[in-house]
Amino acid sequence: MKNVIFDYGNVVIQWRPFLALSHLFETEDEMKDVFEKTGFSTWNKEQDRGRSWEEGIALMEVQHPEYVHVYEAYAAGLVPAHSTLVAGTTEIIERLHVKGVGLYGITNAARESFEAVKAASTAVRLIKATIVSGEHQLVKPDLAIFKLCLEEFGLDAKDCIFVDDLAANCDGAKFVGMDAIHFVGADDLEQKLVSRGIL
Repeated sequence: MKNVIFDYGNVVIQWRPFLALSHLFETEDEMKDVFEKTGFSTWNKEQDRGRSWEEGIALMEVQHPEYVHVYEAYAAGLVPAHSTLVAGTTEIIERLHVKGVGLYGITNAARESFEAVKAASTAVRLIKATIVSGEHQLVKPDLAIFKLCLEEFGLDAKDCIFVDDLAANCDGAKFVGMDAIHFVGADDLEQKLVSRGIL
């Protein structure tokens, strides 16, 4: 294997929306209850697909006006929401970089979210190039986003290991011919990269 392709959310950076919304909720459970009532997961996936924040907020003004302030606060708080590093992953990326492994990324994120991740993580600066879903209107596990990565960066699937915290995304990578590691922690990732002879 010559290349490792990283997801970022909950692999390199912990996605913690509560850090953007702690002034509105006393607990994360309270926040999650509102997210469930208002369909935050579906809403956020469309932001990852490239919908503008203005459009997303306008939709909430129609569907859940009583909670639109929550969505406005999240949009304004992308930096704190993406500010916490996942323990150990940065060091693994640095070691791979020193060994000359090709480092790439595929992330489901709006451009603004990705900029927040880059600001928080020195490791992202070592990654050669990244497919950001919001720039291409494609989200994992759509096979098209994996094919785009291979084509855009001139990679051969058999030379790539994809790392993601969601099993469905790993399955998508495998379907196009990549190896994949389901991320459950840096120690486990290190062991699996060592077993593959890349670390």
